[in-house]
Amino acid sequence: MHGHIFERVTPYGYMSYFINDGAFVESLNSGKIYEQEIVLSYLAENIKSSSLAIDAGAHAGSYVVMMKYLNPNLIIHAFEPQKKMFQLLNYNVEKNNFKNVFTYNNALANKCIQTSMHGVS
Repeated sequence: MHGHIFERVTPYGYMSYFINDGAFVESLNSGKIYEQEIVLSYLAENIKSSSLAIDAGAHAGSYVVMMKYLNPNLIIHAFEPQKKMFQLLNYNVEKNNFKNVFTYNNALANKCIQTSMHGVS
């Protein structure tokens, strides 16, 4: 993985973020995955009883890590349009040896178009 990344093994799995991704790194420094309370409090029961999930805007994969912890058999389709963040998402999926996590370097929309995200690489 190129660039400066911040890495931690959490109770839920391996997680890494870019060092300049403030709120995400701060969460890891406090022993948590970013927004883990939302996943554990509001989504956990649905995740545990589901067979398929879509993560639209997967970022580095924090929700993917939490969902696989809650339901190792879950099939996840994770979409992340930013190239560097997509690479980091794949890095986290590989480091955790996740099976049935499919990643896409695309955004999701209500119609099929080709566009760009300005200022994002």
